[in-house]
Amino acid sequence: MAELTALQYFHLLLGDIAMSMAISTYDRDYRLQADAATYIPGSIRDGWLGQVNNEALRRQVCALANAGFASLQALDSSALTAKAGHYRIPITDALAKQIAEYFVNKREAVLTYNR
Repeated sequence: MAELTALQYFHLLLGDIAMSMAISTYDRDYRLQADAATYIPGSIRDGWLGQVNNEALRRQVCALANAGFASLQALDSSALTAKAGHYRIPITDALAKQIAEYFVNKREAVLTYNR
C-alpha cells in the first residue's frame, strides 16, 4: 500500500473523530475501539461500517459524521486535540497544529482566489 499523503492522513483522522462523535450519538451500545498503541487512521469508520447492517442507522451516523467532519475543519489546534482525546484518537499537539493550519490555509487560499 502506498504511503498516505498529509491530506489523506488528516482526512482519516478527522473522519474517525467525526464518526466517533456520530456513533456515540446514535449507536450508544457500540463500543468504540481506539487505542493509541494500535490505532490505524480510518479504522473506526471502517470498523463500524463493516459491522452495522441497519441502513437507517448507517445513514443517520454518516450524515452526522459528515457535518461533524466539516465542523472539525474549523477548530483550532487545542480544540482539535481535546476532541481527539475525548474519543481516544492519538493526535499530538504538533499534529493538531499542522491539521488546523492546513485547513486555515485552504480557506484563505479560496478567499484569495475568489477576490
